[in-house]
Amino acid sequence: MGLKTPPTYTIACVIFSATLMVACGGGSSPLPQGAATQPDDSEPPSNSSIIINNDAFSTSSISTTLSLSAQDNDVITQYCLSESPAEPTADTNAWIALNAPLSEYTDNIPYSLSESEGVKTIYVWFKDASGNISSAASDEIVLTQPDPTLELGNNWIFLGDSETVGRANEIATKSQVDAFENIWNQTFSTPPTVYVDGIGGRKLQGTFDEYGSIINRGNATLVHFQESGSQDSTQDTPEKFTAVFEEMVRAIVADSPFAVISVETAYSFEVESSTNRYWLHHNALMREKVAELKAEGINVYIAEVDRNIQELINQKRIDLGTDAGQQIVWGDTNNSIARHYTGLGNLMVALSIYDALGYDVNQLDLTGIPSSEISASDKQLCINIINSN
Repeated sequence: MGLKTPPTYTIACVIFSATLMVACGGGSSPLPQGAATQPDDSEPPSNSSIIINNDAFSTSSISTTLSLSAQDNDVITQYCLSESPAEPTADTNAWIALNAPLSEYTDNIPYSLSESEGVKTIYVWFKDASGNISSAASDEIVLTQPDPTLELGNNWIFLGDSETVGRANEIATKSQVDAFENIWNQTFSTPPTVYVDGIGGRKLQGTFDEYGSIINRGNATLVHFQESGSQDSTQDTPEKFTAVFEEMVRAIVADSPFAVISVETAYSFEVESSTNRYWLHHNALMREKVAELKAEGINVYIAEVDRNIQELINQKRIDLGTDAGQQIVWGDTNNSIARHYTGLGNLMVALSIYDALGYDVNQLDLTGIPSSEISASDKQLCINIINSN
């Protein structure tokens, strides 16, 4: 018996992805349960966010920390950072891979700003596993790099309200000016001539008027002025306040051409809800005006007193409790100094001014402030807070 040649068959198969059906030859049948592939992901990551240095307004260092976050319906695999708003291409080598893909991504990462001074805007994009790119999120910060050898000369003017002359029970740190001068004399051994004037309740216009009455103001090498703890009709809005602020700065530039000008952000002593005690928007608009003046070549150095005092109180409350932690920094209506800084508060203000002027607070000599007034650990705490901001 001879062998038969087996017949040859041709089978045509077509897969219809839309119907998830397989057609073979003349019939068709559904794919087994679970065998279907997911449709292509076309949704980009969402809820993108970036915050620079805990939302700080300014920094004197190009080294920053970025807090990034985003979400995706699948997983985020990469992010891209830039100081340019131009969206990156999918294949650029600027994309940075995550250690592990995540559907909800949150992380703090280091980032170095470009070195030129001014407003820095950082943009971030996120990319998912399908290559979809999110819309940009951004945040900005002002980079200021004061000259670390800034000369303050030997003719200083400090003006403000009663906080300037101080009410603390300590001696070396009775006021912020006492603390500032004590540190200067101990560190540099070149005692300056200091004009100090502060009156309780004085507003910025009153401070401006006092400056204009100083006969030898043209010889000033440092002019620092401090805002009061309350507002009146001359400064009850940020716009009114900033108008007086700008007028005073321009007067100092005209009258005292060799003077370094510094100011400090106002602290509200935790009575922001009281009438004329809320300083947040005044401080913010003052910072904007300082940036505008800088563009004209007028430098004003801002001591971030509000931020640093708040952090100091937070740390001392951890150590001592709510009331005691606050009262070691400033008094209240139950003691003799009311809402004025203690020696520790005045030290923080003084160090904040030095920091604004570009001095390395780690190199300042604080040994002239006795431990009976401020402990070594509290001195270091003030320095650590400034270093962290």
